[in-house]
Amino acid sequence: MLINKKTVELLKACGQSRRFGSLKVRGFVEKIDYENEEQFSAVTFTFTAGGKKGWNFIAFRGTDDTIVGWKEDFNLGYMDTVPAQTDAVAYLEKAARCCKGRLVVGGHSKGGNLALYAGSCASDKAKKRIV
Repeated sequence: MLINKKTVELLKACGQSRRFGSLKVRGFVEKIDYENEEQFSAVTFTFTAGGKKGWNFIAFRGTDDTIVGWKEDFNLGYMDTVPAQTDAVAYLEKAARCCKGRLVVGGHSKGGNLALYAGSCASDKAKKRIV
């Protein structure tokens, strides 16, 4: 419903372009847990150049339009750790094990919080690969 015809056309054009044609999108995760008041989503974009080790952008989604997503945002105001932060660390660790090359971690809004939290709580081995 939220993806219109122009979005599909844009994605096809990107896939055929020299700049984005070799981009791999992998590891998409989406989790809504009403009981634990968690909304979490992440995806990894892998770029390679000429078959060499490239880099991986690990993107964490910010708050969506669900009530549980907003509830978790409010929980960030008084809890030491919310479930999405714990899942972000686990996602980053798994991505570090599965992906070769450098790691870039980011996100918008709550996704930025998840990126900072995951990066700061990651293992030393994973941290050394974050640029």
